[in-house]
Amino acid sequence: VKSKKGKPSSFAKSIPEKFINVENSFLLYAAESPQISCPGLIRWLDVNFDSLLINQDSSEEQVLSKNYGLNTITENMINLEVSSNAIDGASAEETMSDSNTDTKFEVWPVRKGIEMKFARSQLENVQLLTCKKLNLSVKCGKCKNIFEFANLLPTTSKDNDKQAWSACPNCNQMAGLRFRSGWIHQSSNSLGFLDTSNASPVDLRPSEYILTCDSCLNECDSINDNNKIEPKNISNKNCFELILNTRKQINCRNCHARMAVTLMDFSFTQLVPGFKLGETKSSQAQISKALEKVSEAKKKKAGAINSNLMTYGLTIGSQLPNKGSCKHYIKSYRWFRFPCCLNLYPCDVCHDIKEQHDHILGKSMVCGYCSKEQSISKSELTGKCINCGNSFYRKTSVESGAYWEGGKGVRDKSKLSKNDPRKYKGLGKTISNKKSSK
Repeated sequence: VKSKKGKPSSFAKSIPEKFINVENSFLLYAAESPQISCPGLIRWLDVNFDSLLINQDSSEEQVLSKNYGLNTITENMINLEVSSNAIDGASAEETMSDSNTDTKFEVWPVRKGIEMKFARSQLENVQLLTCKKLNLSVKCGKCKNIFEFANLLPTTSKDNDKQAWSACPNCNQMAGLRFRSGWIHQSSNSLGFLDTSNASPVDLRPSEYILTCDSCLNECDSINDNNKIEPKNISNKNCFELILNTRKQINCRNCHARMAVTLMDFSFTQLVPGFKLGETKSSQAQISKALEKVSEAKKKKAGAINSNLMTYGLTIGSQLPNKGSCKHYIKSYRWFRFPCCLNLYPCDVCHDIKEQHDHILGKSMVCGYCSKEQSISKSELTGKCINCGNSFYRKTSVESGAYWEGGKGVRDKSKLSKNDPRKYKGLGKTISNKKSSK
């Protein structure tokens, strides 16, 4: 087999053997995992074949062990005469470092725990997006207090287990999280999966993401075609902080091409229980360190404002607690996201009671009927939610012919609505000739 330029290709020398190994590993994978559906098996094959074409120089052991935690296929494994140690090594749950040593997280992706997913994502000149540091608001499993869980590093197939632990500032209960990172591209909106212990996620905070520029990748492909040395991967330079439902325009730090990202309608989905936490030496050290910090200075108990967030984040289609109203504004069916702290509160009074800083009027809100986060300027054009159409407040309009309308209504009786009592008020009064002549 020769390339386009007539040079002998190295593709035919190594690829057939790798395809045979993938075929054998697929038979073993299907035999050991009867619960996996047909689409899952097809996806397994698709990812393996892509790995062979992308990583031609890497051996089959590296491709399979890094991505799927499978051992090298031998003749004994083809005949399913596998020893118990090899089968246990390929098991997903036991590769999650059940011992007291830090082992690598080899099995990915596994749909367990809590899935973090965007309903829509708009990527312009961005081929791939991954999360570098995840910031969450979590709810304590004991006292239901909500606190910040910041700088959660992702655990990938080739990294050590990076679970993190923190103590609840209200009751000192230890909460643990593990973030198994995913990829966001044109065909996937899954940010990854969470394994939790004594905590549940509530809201996604502004986090750091790594963007892979499409223009840079096209340039690298052209360099490979010319048989030149491929430049180093510069995708880690494009690390930016992104906010939900906000369009972010940036320039690539390598080729300076314009990129734009919009992440919309984030949700948490509870799947089957995830992997266990707290069984490694590093996690035990984090637990003891967090307990020492809490014992030094215990914070004040959190108020009851955030206790309304009793579910997993914002689930589109479900109502907010009390339809988003509070005791200060009982007919306001929405929550506001305040830009000063990016937290959700029903009103400014609730914000000032909970936070230690002055509020800044928000530009986005969450509908109390369907939990859809949207821009205030767009929704106030009609006074209705852009998703469900419910009215969260009465639209002020002079065209209605009403008298008051927030102080901006009609004052001319000839233009007043016939349903307004002020239109016919005082018609039976006696009017002097002097006043009527005017």
